[in-house]
Amino acid sequence: DSDIGLDEKEQASSFLELPLYQPPSWGFKLMVVFNRNLTNQYIRSITNVCARILSYSLLSLLVGAIFYKVGDHNSSKSHNNGLTFEEAGLIASTDTFLMNISYLLPFSTIPVFVCDKKFFAAESALGLYSPWIYGVSQIILEAIFVTIASIAQTCIVVPMCTMLNPAMSQFTSFLTILASIVTSGLVGSTVVFFCSMALPTQDLAFIVGSTIVTIALALSGGFLPFSEMFPLPYSIQWISPVKYSLQALLISQLSGTSAERLLDIAEYNSPSTVTGNLLALLAIFVFFSVMSVFAMIRVKERR
Repeated sequence: DSDIGLDEKEQASSFLELPLYQPPSWGFKLMVVFNRNLTNQYIRSITNVCARILSYSLLSLLVGAIFYKVGDHNSSKSHNNGLTFEEAGLIASTDTFLMNISYLLPFSTIPVFVCDKKFFAAESALGLYSPWIYGVSQIILEAIFVTIASIAQTCIVVPMCTMLNPAMSQFTSFLTILASIVTSGLVGSTVVFFCSMALPTQDLAFIVGSTIVTIALALSGGFLPFSEMFPLPYSIQWISPVKYSLQALLISQLSGTSAERLLDIAEYNSPSTVTGNLLALLAIFVFFSVMSVFAMIRVKERR
């Protein structure tokens, strides 16, 4: 009996010496969810990923073919090292079509987001990870893809349409245009992600998302300059992310040229710098990202 009592005491003491359970850290969970989403949505669906990049590239080629060399400042009708107002207007039209690519092509990801939302709802109901972790991992993955697609888009359109600013170095002008297109693509993708998370069906996500983007395009100033708008649409232009995308592109392309006055005439100058417009876009990006996470919290509660 005494031996049995000693064995039990030894076993009890050995259990007490076991290390306490440490729950996985926030960083570990983020890495696991990131790797899972990367594998399921990108690596295993590499055909869809390649098709999306091909769509960006082919549409960029189409825009480049339609607006071929519209900004050629070396033509006989241009001022020396400058742009005519006619060429500046054509560049504005080109930029407007580029915004269509950045804001409309992300809608191809709605089926992916809606389908994966079911897995998120099941895992989140079990308390495996926070909605913030899923949202951050998804936004990082889309940011990587949008950056790659935007690089391809910029590398095709800029030389074909001769969009570089003749008043600054070609490298600086290219990077400024690229930054504007990348940021615009991030906002467009986040709007789609928000609609996919907030709405119960794929059809509703498409309807609401396309409505948001359509209104944003109409208020961008690309189809109708702000100086020509009636008071009501003019007063709500500030809610349009496409407005800031278009202004960032135009300011980067026309600043310092002989057509710079077009920015003031058409009122493409609020904010008046590329940095100011990109900061406005980043603020909209953060807003839709945070709203997406709150929408995902509601998904967990419904489960």
